[in-house]
Amino acid sequence: MAMSGHWSHKTLFLATLTLLICFIACAEKGQKRVMTEAPKANTIQYVSGLKITSPARKSTFRSGSEVVVTWKLTYGIQADSLQLLYDNQVVATLPGTDTLYTFKSGKTVGVRNIKMQAYYADGKSAVAVVPVTVLPAAPKGFKYKVVATHAHDRSSFTQGLYYKDGFLFEGTGQYGASALLKVEPSSGKIVTKIPIKDKYFGEGIAELNGKIFQLTWMNGLCLSYDATTLQPLKSYSYASQGWGLTTDGKNLIMSDGSNKLTILSPDNFEQLRQIQVYDSNGPVEQLNELEFVDGVVWANIWQSNRVVAIDIESGAVVGEVDFSTLLTPAERKTLDDIDHVLNGIAYDKSRDIFYFTGKCWPKIFEIQIAR
Repeated sequence: MAMSGHWSHKTLFLATLTLLICFIACAEKGQKRVMTEAPKANTIQYVSGLKITSPARKSTFRSGSEVVVTWKLTYGIQADSLQLLYDNQVVATLPGTDTLYTFKSGKTVGVRNIKMQAYYADGKSAVAVVPVTVLPAAPKGFKYKVVATHAHDRSSFTQGLYYKDGFLFEGTGQYGASALLKVEPSSGKIVTKIPIKDKYFGEGIAELNGKIFQLTWMNGLCLSYDATTLQPLKSYSYASQGWGLTTDGKNLIMSDGSNKLTILSPDNFEQLRQIQVYDSNGPVEQLNELEFVDGVVWANIWQSNRVVAIDIESGAVVGEVDFSTLLTPAERKTLDDIDHVLNGIAYDKSRDIFYFTGKCWPKIFEIQIAR
C-alpha cells in the first residue's frame, strides 16, 4: 500500500504540472508573436550615369589586338564597383574609381559588344554598351592542282555534294527537278535517283547518324532519308532559307545565303549557336555549299569563283581559292544560265582529295589543295 500511495502523489504532481503548462499556453494563444526576418536584398534599379568614351561605336579591331576601354560616370555619387564584359563574358571587376582598362579582343570575329556596368551603394546600377567589329588577318591564297576530271550530268543543278565509300551523293535543285542522287565518280553515272516533290527546291545535303539530310530553299523544311536504303524518313523545320549543309560529325552546319553559319542539332534541328563569318575586309555574304574538313568549313560564295576556308571556332576566313580558270572559256560558253555557277564541294579523306563541280557543269574535278 505504501508503494501505491507513492506513485499516486507523483501522478498528482505530474498532472498539476501539465495543467499549468496548458494554462500558460492558452494564455499566450491569443497573443501575436513577432518574428524578426533578415531584410530582403534590394532589386537593382538602372539609372543613366555611365558612358563609354572609347572605343567609339562600330570601331574596328584586328583579332587578338589590344582594346583600350575608357568610361565616364555621371550619376552623381561614387560607384562601389565596376564590371567590364566582352561578348557577354566578364573581363574584369574593378574599383569604382577606375576609368580605364585594356584587354585583348580574342580570335572570334564579327560584331562583338563591350559592356560596362557600375554598381552603387544605394542599390542602383548604370550600364553602357558599345558594339565593335573584330576582323581577322588577311586569308592565305591557296594553290590547287587538278588531279582528274570526270563527266557530270548536265541536267544536275548541283546544290549539295559529299563523298562516302566510293560514291558521290548529290542534292539537286529547281522546282520540279530536285532530287537526291547517288553517283559513280569515275563515270558520272547516276546509280540512284530519289526525286522530291515538285513544290520543293532542293538545296544542301549532309549525312550524319545514319541519315541523309536535304535542305529546301524557301520551304523551311529539311527532308531526311535512311543513309543505306535512301528511303524517306521524317522532316524537320527551320526558320530561314536553306542553302548549304555539312556536318562536323556531331552536329549539322547550315548556311542561309548570309554571312552566318548555324549549328543545328541533328535530332530536332534546334539551333545551338551561330557563327559570324568575316575576312579581313568585313562580312563574307552569300555563303552557299559547304564541306567540313578538320575544323574548317569550305564554302562556295554564290555567283563567284571564290571558295573560302572558315575556321569553325572563330568564324575567320583563314584561306581562299580562286577557281576562275577551272573551266576553259569554251566550256563556260556552253553553260546555259547565269545561275550555272561553281557549286558543290566534297572531300575524300583517305586520299586528301576534294571534288568540285557546278550547277549543270559538264565536269566534276578531283583537286588537291596546298594548304
